[in-house]
Amino acid sequence: MKLFTVGNWYDSQRDLRGPTHNPAKGITEWNGQVYIIVTYHGSRRAPYADRLDLTRGVLSYVGHGRTGDHKRDHWNNILFGAQGTQAPVRAFLDCGDLFHPKQLLYAGEWNVARWRRTMEQNRRVFRFSLESESEGSLQQLRDVILYPEANQAFENAIRRFGRQRKILYDRFPGVLRAKDNLAGSIGEYWGLAAFNRQCDGRPLIRCSTSFRDIDAIQSGTSNGFAIKTVSRFPATSSSIWSDEFAANETHPVRRKGTKRRSGPLATINNFLIVILDEYLQPKFIGHLPARVAKQFSRRDQYQGSTKLNICDRMVNHRQMRVLQGDATAL
Repeated sequence: MKLFTVGNWYDSQRDLRGPTHNPAKGITEWNGQVYIIVTYHGSRRAPYADRLDLTRGVLSYVGHGRTGDHKRDHWNNILFGAQGTQAPVRAFLDCGDLFHPKQLLYAGEWNVARWRRTMEQNRRVFRFSLESESEGSLQQLRDVILYPEANQAFENAIRRFGRQRKILYDRFPGVLRAKDNLAGSIGEYWGLAAFNRQCDGRPLIRCSTSFRDIDAIQSGTSNGFAIKTVSRFPATSSSIWSDEFAANETHPVRRKGTKRRSGPLATINNFLIVILDEYLQPKFIGHLPARVAKQFSRRDQYQGSTKLNICDRMVNHRQMRVLQGDATAL
């Protein structure tokens, strides 16, 4: 089995079900290591009422058995055997059919702390309570999902950093002739946090940097989001490399380095537009469908990419859903 990184996406069949010889079940054991697949927000089939509480670092996991009362069968006994051992359980989140082929989000290692038998939907089920093995990996997962809470410590640090950054650029303009490129990463954070505060239980989950153009994908849907940040207004966005977007077609996006007809495949359906002030604080955050954003695109012949013209007409477009700020104040 390969080494897994918290917050990264992995192919369900190739990376997990195939190597563990587990084509369908959500609980398996391979070479002394226990693996589980957790039903997360928005999973289309949602066979089990699993609950992940990232605030407390607790995973409430329903045992094996979709119908009838649960029994102490082979699959449930794997989790009973994991309780109180030194071998943590590796958890993967099923967030729905977001990619093709199907991908699972690695949620790190968890310890089975306790279990109980409870009545749910007119049947008796085993519900296992797992606690995160590491506070560090738990924080990594929180920063990938940013739901239900954002990272307050990061926001406080950015406020302090933004003030000092402005002082530095104002004081030494001849030395620092070009500004750093932090704005894109910081804007991505602000955009995700603002969207997830109003997501109706289907948060955006960050994609790894190996997904070109797509920065996040929405749990329970196949909606891919590109997040474009600018630190002045009006301005031109960073590049969009998808040829299909430039051609005004559907917008499939694959991981960097993969063949055109090999996975995983996602789609750019939406843009989050983030406008930052000189202190790296959000002045405006909006959500715009990709089909509408297309009319604000322009081709960069030198780079061979497409960019968005983030302007007054865009932010005041009737289909721009304002998540934070006031477009008229820009």
